[in-house]
Amino acid sequence: MKRLFSFLLLSCALVYAVDSPLTEIHCQFKPIIRAHGKHHHGSQTGTSTNWSGYVAAKKSLTHPKKHAVTSVSGTWVVPTLVSSPQNGYSSVWVGIDGFGSHSVEQLGTEQDMINGTQQNYAWIEMYPHPAMEISGFPVNAGDQISASVTYTSKNTFTLSITNHTHSVTTSSAHTLANAERTSAEWIVEAPSTASGVLPLADYGSTIFTNCSATIKGVTGGINNSHWVYEAIYMENSSGTIISAPSALNANGTTFSVIYE
Repeated sequence: MKRLFSFLLLSCALVYAVDSPLTEIHCQFKPIIRAHGKHHHGSQTGTSTNWSGYVAAKKSLTHPKKHAVTSVSGTWVVPTLVSSPQNGYSSVWVGIDGFGSHSVEQLGTEQDMINGTQQNYAWIEMYPHPAMEISGFPVNAGDQISASVTYTSKNTFTLSITNHTHSVTTSSAHTLANAERTSAEWIVEAPSTASGVLPLADYGSTIFTNCSATIKGVTGGINNSHWVYEAIYMENSSGTIISAPSALNANGTTFSVIYE
C-alpha cells in the first residue's frame, strides 16, 4: 500500500444485517492515485525496504507455486501513532500476492501522522487496477479491525473488513485477470510514492491475531507445515532495522510487529 492522494469522494449507505450484531455497510469507493505497493524483496535474510511481518507460500518463497492461495485473514488494532512534527506514514494489512508477483489483492488500514495529527482510513488494492479508499468505513486509533481476502471463482475475489469497535462490516467483490495467488501476507508497511518509500510513522507496536490462510486446500496458521513461511524485517537505506516482527505463537495465529 502506498501513500494515497484522493480526488473523488463517493457515498456510503447503511443496511442493517439480519440476525447479526454487525451493521452491514454497503460502501462505494474513492479512487486514489499512488505508486504500486509491491514488496521489494532483498535477500534470503527476510529484509525489505517497506514491509515487516510474515509471508507464506507453497513450495518455496523464491519460486512459489502459482494459483495456490485462496484466502488470507487476520485481526489487528489500529495503532495510535506517536505524535511528531515530522510527517510519517504506515499501513497495516492482509493480502494475497505482492511478494515478487505481478498482481496484488490486499486490504487494510492506513495510519498517517500529517502536520501533527493522525489520519486514518481503510483501503483495498487490486493491482494493476487503481487502489481504492473504502469511503464511509470508520477507522480510528484503537479500533479492532478484522480483514480477509478470498478467491471465490475465476478472476473474482471477495474483500471483507470489519470494525468490531463500531460493530460494522463491509464486503465487496472485485475481479482481477491473471492474479497469480502465490503468497499470503500479514504486513505493516511504510507507504511510498512514485519517488520512493516514505518515512515510517512511529506506530509503537501492532498485534496481529486470528491469522489464517488457505493454501492448496489446507487452512491453517502462518507456520502450517503444508507450506513455507518467513518473517520480514524492514530496514532503512543504511541497513538498520526500523520495524520488526516477533516470533509466532505456537499455532502461528498471533505475532507482534514493533517499531524500532
